[in-house]
Formats: sequence, C-alpha cells, structure tokens
Amino acid sequence: MKIGKALKEERLKRNLSIRKMAAEIIDPSFYAKVEKEDRHIGADPLIRILFKHDIDIDGFFQKIKVDYASDETIKKEKLTKKIKKSFNTGNLAQVRAFKREILKLNDAKVLQLSAIVAEKYLENRKVESVVVSEIYHELDRLDDLGENIDAIRLFSNTLPVYTDEQLNFFMKEILIKAEKRDEITEKEEEQIVILCSNYLHACYERHINNQLVRNVYSYLKNTNKIHFMIYKCAGEIDKNLIDGNQKQAKKIKSQLLALGYEEVRLG
Repeated sequence: MKIGKALKEERLKRNLSIRKMAAEIIDPSFYAKVEKEDRHIGADPLIRILFKHDIDIDGFFQKIKVDYASDETIKKEKLTKKIKKSFNTGNLAQVRAFKREILKLNDAKVLQLSAIVAEKYLENRKVESVVVSEIYHELDRLDDLGENIDAIRLFSNTLPVYTDEQLNFFMKEILIKAEKRDEITEKEEEQIVILCSNYLHACYERHINNQLVRNVYSYLKNTNKIHFMIYKCAGEIDKNLIDGNQKQAKKIKSQLLALGYEEVRLG
C-alpha cells in the first residue's frame, strides 16, 4: 500500500475531511494530491499528521512496507515467520530448509543465529561454542539490551544455549529495563511479551521456579493488548506446569485447541 492510500484509509476510518486531516500541518490541497499519489509528503509533516490523529506509527509503516521496503527485507520477514512456525510445530525438515535460505541473506545476523539454534534444538544437539560466542558478541555490542528489538529477539530465540545462570541474568536485566521505561513501543512490548512466554517455557523444561519466574509471569499477565493473548495463554500453561498444576494446564490447552490454536505447546 502506498503512503497516499494508507493516509486516506486512516482519514476515512476517522470520518475526517481532507482539511481536518491536513490539520494546518500542510496545505489541504497539497494533502489531497498526496492521497492521490500526485505529490510526495516529507517525513516531518507525515509524522506530525500521524501524531496529530493518534495513528499507530508502527502499524502505519507496516501497511506500506511491501511497497517501500527492499526485496531482501521482505524476504527476511517472510522467512522469519516461516521458520518460527516450523520450529513451533517441531518440523525439523522445514527448519533446515528455511535455515539454508536464511544463511544466504545479507545483514541478517540475528536471524541467522536464531535459525542455527532452532535447528540444533530440534536435533537435540549442542550448539557449537563458536556460535554461542557469536550470540554473546551480538548481545554485548548493543548499548541497551532492554530497548533494542533485535537484541530481545535474539535472546528470545536462543534461550536453549544459555546456562540457568545466564538465562536468569539476561531475563532479569531486560525485565528491569522494561518496567522502568515510561513509554514502550508496541514492537518492543511484543518482543518482551514473546520473550516472557519463551522464558517461562524454558523454566518449565529446566525445572526452575524462583522469584524471577513469578515476576516474569506477573509482567506477562498484566499486558492488556488483545493480540498478545496467545502468548499470555502459553505463559499461563507453562506457569501451571511449573507449579505442578497439570490439570489446569491441560484445561487451558484444550480450550485453545477448541478455538483453533493447534500450535500451543504443552510439556
């Protein structure tokens, strides 16, 4: 979707006239031409219009990504979704196939390391020390682990390579930073929610039940966006398993299966 079409869609959704949408930020006649793709709008007025009408910036740019992002970026995003689905369903053959494609990408180090770990995890084999060192390098070179989406995603996707001590250390650092922030973008929050869910599952597998588990569960439970619900439910299953409440965990899973969620894990 082009910028003009996306703006028009947001304007009509709010039942605004062209003049009100332009909001004295740019000339209404110029804005009308932007919607028709006869003129290009600069970054500054575009962002000001989005803020003025409380339009979700991440969501807006997600709409227009296909028309403006590079082919490599689109391919990377598609492969990320595909390998995630294959990993969640335990399809080793697909994970291997997608990993081979991912290793051919440029500027995709985080995704490549995640793919390597995913394959090793399904093979039930140890990750080579050189790969672990590369993961640590990626994490260490980032200034603020708690505010960097790629760092959070990398940690979330490579939990199996960490010792219990390392796992808890990084999780605690991210959680502290997340809770201290006054504002957090939806993308950052989504990655932290996914991480919390993955961490609880790792703790179930490792028989870890400590205060950090309870803090992570509390953070996950307090998220209120509806599209995070599946991660909250997965976390709820794992927390019940950690606490030894198998009956409640199975009950939640059966409810999700009845709603069509076939990929929900249960140990």
